[in-house]
Amino acid sequence: MADTRKILKIFLASPGDLGDERRAAKSVVDEINGQFANALGYHVELVGWEDTISGFGRPQSIINAELEQCEFFIGLMWRHWGTPPADSGPYTSGFEEEFRRSVDRHREQGRPEISMFFKDIAAEFLQDPGEGLKKVLAFRQELIDGKSIYFEKFTDIRELENKIRRCVSSYVIKLQRQEAAELSDQGQTQPTDRGPQQIAETTGSPSSQTPFSKEEAQFLRDLIAKTGRDSEKEPSDAAEVARLRLLANVVGNRENDQNGLGVHDSNVLFAERGNFTLGPREKMGLLGSGLEHYANENTPLWHWYAETGSAGEALLPMFSIGGARTKCVPVLCRL
Repeated sequence: MADTRKILKIFLASPGDLGDERRAAKSVVDEINGQFANALGYHVELVGWEDTISGFGRPQSIINAELEQCEFFIGLMWRHWGTPPADSGPYTSGFEEEFRRSVDRHREQGRPEISMFFKDIAAEFLQDPGEGLKKVLAFRQELIDGKSIYFEKFTDIRELENKIRRCVSSYVIKLQRQEAAELSDQGQTQPTDRGPQQIAETTGSPSSQTPFSKEEAQFLRDLIAKTGRDSEKEPSDAAEVARLRLLANVVGNRENDQNGLGVHDSNVLFAERGNFTLGPREKMGLLGSGLEHYANENTPLWHWYAETGSAGEALLPMFSIGGARTKCVPVLCRL
């Protein structure tokens, strides 16, 4: 049987003082690939400067060619800043060039995703920092002031392993949800040989363009019609408000805050499920809410898992390695 796994290339950037941490990150990725690649449909390839094949030209340019193929950038920093990648130019270290190029590409193309991790620095090094550490501290302050890239701290290799594991699993889940939404949208596409009346029955008008499924669009039309009358005499009930919040989540884009559906709303929708016909993305959204709040043991999960079928099955292997915080891990770059 042909291997249908997709390749997810992640670039790992850091100065040379984090060799043990780089090996730990590679070990985590090998663990994910060995245990879950077949179930997830993704093979994660972690690349960095040590994987660059020698060739003619500026060494950093050869590394940059690998960087350009990656859709996720993970940066690690501690006390060293690194050495300049060229005799002259705007960058003071190889790491800086890799980071700045990734940020520029994200602004232009929307990728790669960017995550940064800083290792805690002992107090004695901060009392008299050298030039390298001063640059590291200035760079960290730049991220804080810029408020565009969220970074995390770690104290030891084990903590970093857990953060990398959650970071990668969160991103793969994001990709799987996007694919599920695309498949759902394809399933809602109407054949071109259908008559105008048939299309109108599905979408509400012959020429309407909507990001919502048939079930979602009908709910919104009914809600608008209801609230268009005397809303004081016929107010929206709790289940309708909860479903409206759910729809706001499933159609949100990367520029919006990624707020999950609350436990109360999830329970309201579960209790009233017999009164709604939910679309595929809404069911996936409710499954995602159940996974996010799983540790609290107070939100429905298995009903929506059964409802989503094979699309939902793909989420559980990543949840098993990412833990209850998988969805909450900041793999964000809003620039």
